[in-house]
Amino acid sequence: MDGGLTPGLFGGLFLDFGYISVLGGLGFVIIIRWLVTSSKYSDAFKIVLVLTISQFFHLYHRGFLKWEYFLGYLVVGFYLILLKRYRYQI
Repeated sequence: MDGGLTPGLFGGLFLDFGYISVLGGLGFVIIIRWLVTSSKYSDAFKIVLVLTISQFFHLYHRGFLKWEYFLGYLVVGFYLILLKRYRYQI
C-alpha cells in the first residue's frame, strides 16, 4: 500500500531530529506557559496566547510547518502596533 498517516507534530519532529525532539515539545510547553503567565498582566499577550494555542493544535495534527503560522503573528503584531499608535488601550 502506498501512502500513510500524517505523523503529527511530535512524530514529525522525531523523524527529523530523533530523540532530541523531546526538547522541542518541552520548548512548546515553556512558551505557552510563559504566555499564560504574561497574559495576566497584558491584553496583548492574551491575543498572542489565543493565536499560539490555536496554531499549536493545528500544527500538532498537521505535523509540518507552513508559512501561515508565522504570517499570523505578523498580522497580529501589525494590528497591535496600529492600536498602540492610535492610543487604544490594549
